[in-house]
Amino acid sequence: MYTLFIADDEKIVIEGLTTDVPWEAFGIAICGTASDGKSALAEINRLKPDLVLADIRMPGMTGLELIGKAKKSNPDLVFIMISGYSEFEYARRALELEAVDYLVKPMEAEDIVRSVRKAIEKLEKKRMERSLSSRLEKYENELAEKHVLHLLLGRRNADAEAKEVLTQPFAAAVLLMKDGFRSHEALMVHVREQLRHCYLFTVEASIVLVSLQPEELRSCLQRVLDLFPGSAGLSSIHHEARNLPVAYEEAKEALKIAVFGSLGLTEYEELGQYGLHKGTRMIREIEQFFLSGGSLKEMDGMMERTLDYARKHKLSPQKSKVLCFALIKHFLEHMEKEYELEDKMFGEGYLLYETVESLQTLDELERWMRATVREALEYLDNNRISFNEKLIHELKQYLHEHFSEPIVLEELGRHFYKSPAYLCSLFSKNAGKTIFEYITALRMDHAKKLLRSSNLKISEICEKAGYSNHKYFNQVFKKNTGKTPGQYRSEHVVKLHSE
Repeated sequence: MYTLFIADDEKIVIEGLTTDVPWEAFGIAICGTASDGKSALAEINRLKPDLVLADIRMPGMTGLELIGKAKKSNPDLVFIMISGYSEFEYARRALELEAVDYLVKPMEAEDIVRSVRKAIEKLEKKRMERSLSSRLEKYENELAEKHVLHLLLGRRNADAEAKEVLTQPFAAAVLLMKDGFRSHEALMVHVREQLRHCYLFTVEASIVLVSLQPEELRSCLQRVLDLFPGSAGLSSIHHEARNLPVAYEEAKEALKIAVFGSLGLTEYEELGQYGLHKGTRMIREIEQFFLSGGSLKEMDGMMERTLDYARKHKLSPQKSKVLCFALIKHFLEHMEKEYELEDKMFGEGYLLYETVESLQTLDELERWMRATVREALEYLDNNRISFNEKLIHELKQYLHEHFSEPIVLEELGRHFYKSPAYLCSLFSKNAGKTIFEYITALRMDHAKKLLRSSNLKISEICEKAGYSNHKYFNQVFKKNTGKTPGQYRSEHVVKLHSE
C-alpha cells in the first residue's frame, strides 16, 4: 500500500481528488492534505508519504519550492504537479525537479489515473533498484575497472565506454616497489582506504592508479611511499577520458626520472625543473590560443609556431608528436564545439594518436597536420549551412506532422538527440516563440480550417486539433482568436454568404 499526500489551495480540488478517484483500487491511501505550501512541507516531513499531488501555486510556498525542500529529507519522494497555468516554464521547471508528471486544470479522472500509474511504476522501479543495488554496484565497478584498463592500455573501442566512467578530472600514477610484488596487496588495500574513487591495476611489475580525486592523489602517494619503499610517477590532471593513455605515458615518464634519480615521488608537471620537460610552455600557448577564441584562419600561424618550437628546442620525436597531437586535438574539438558537429570528423582521440605515433619525422608531422586542417576546413565550407538552422527546420517539420498528437518534451529530446532544455532555448531564439506556442498556433490554424471548411462537430474538431479536453480547447481557442469555436464558425459562414 502506497501513501499519497495532496496539497492544493482550493478546497474543492482537494475534495474532488480525495473522493472522485478510487485510490484504494490502485493500492493507495491518502495520508493527509494541506492548502498551503508551508503546512504541506511540515506534514510531508512528518508523514513521509510515497507520493505527493501538489499545486504549482500555493500561498506560503510554491509547489516548485515544495519539491526542492521536501526532497532534501526524502529524495525518493515522487511528485505529480497540477496547475491552472499551462505555461511551458512551469512544466519544464517541474520536470527538472524530477516531478513524474505535470497536469493542467481542469483535469480529467483518466489523466490523474494515468499520472498515478506512472508514479507507482516509478516507485516500484526504485524499490526494485534498491533491492538490486548491491549486486549492480559490484558488477558496475568491475565493468568500469575493465573499461578503464582497456583504455589505459590503448585498446581499440574502449574510449566510448570509459567516457561513462571518467566523468570528472583524473590523474594517473605508476608505482614501482623495491621489494617487487611482496608489498602489492597491502599497498593496494592502503590506497583504497584513502581514495574512494580510484582504479588499481598491476601492469607487469608496477602498480597503476587512476584516481578521480587528483588533488588528493599526491598526498596519498607520499604516505604510501613512507610505508612501502619504492618510486612513483604522477601525471598531470586530465579532463577527458580519451586522454587516459596520455596520462599513463606521463606517469611512466615521471617514474623513469624518479627511478633514475632515486627521487621517490616525481610529478610530470614538475619535470621542467630538471630540464626534462620542454614543450610545456608551447602546450599552454596552444591551450590559451583556443581558450581565447583563436580564429581558424590563424591555424597556419599556430602550426608554424609549434613546428618552430619543436625544431628550436630539438624536441625528441615523442615530445614533438605530443605537441602536434595536442594542437590538432584542440583544433578539432574547437570546431566540433563551435559548429555543434554531431560526429567526430576524424574519429576518436586514440585513433588520431595512433596516426601520430606512426609518423617518423617532423616533416611527416607537418604534412599530416596541414592535411588534417585543410580537410577539416573544406568539410566546413561544404557544409556551411547552419547546423542549428537544419535542426530547427527538422523540428518544425516534425511538429507539423505530429501536432495532433500529445507532444512531450522528453520524447522530442530523444527523437532529436538533444536535451529538452537545449531544444526549447534554441527554438525560442530562432523561431521567436516557444515550442508550446508554436504547437498551439498549428493546432489553432488546423481547427479554424476545419471550422470553415467542414461540417464536423466541434468536439470532433477538438480531437483532430490535438486536444482531449473539450473545455480546455474552447479556452485556448477563445484566448487565441477572441471568439469561441461556435462563434468563429458562425461569423465565417456569414462572411462566406456576403462575398
